[in-house]
Amino acid sequence: EVTNVLKLGDKFCDNIDGKSIPTMDLLADVEYILDNTEGENSEKMSTRCDLVNLITNEKVRDRNHQSNNVFNHNAPYTVRDKRTTIRFLKEHPQLIITRADKGAVTVVMDRIDYEDRLQALLNDQKVYNPLNADPSRKYEKEANNLVDRLFKEKVTNLTQKLSLKCYTCVAPRIYGLPK
Repeated sequence: EVTNVLKLGDKFCDNIDGKSIPTMDLLADVEYILDNTEGENSEKMSTRCDLVNLITNEKVRDRNHQSNNVFNHNAPYTVRDKRTTIRFLKEHPQLIITRADKGAVTVVMDRIDYEDRLQALLNDQKVYNPLNADPSRKYEKEANNLVDRLFKEKVTNLTQKLSLKCYTCVAPRIYGLPK
């Protein structure tokens, strides 16, 4: 059961519990996108109505179990399989689930082995050098100065300037995909 669920991979979209559709979040996203899109108000209103109808109808179908995988005999797994997989992963925190470097393959690895491999990569002085400080703020400031300069030179408008500026820069996190 666990293997069958994990074989589905990280791109599999699951909606078997009827709670997977975050209706309010989707509606808020629709509003945000339409507010930040250029175009005729009538076109935006028509698009808004179509999307709200689509989202709310899907939620009703979920409630009525019409599109729920549990009732689809061709579904790749059942609710029980999903719960078994979640329980298994919680009971085995020493396992890490990731995808392979190439191909759409799910990989199950021992967490210590995964961390040891990452540490070996980081210890390679030919590729990585340790930094004394986090350079994120420096690059954030440089990028914001460039955006300001582009705005002053009228290459960008105010909306573009505001969308390009960053004030919460965070350094990237490392992760490794096994071969």
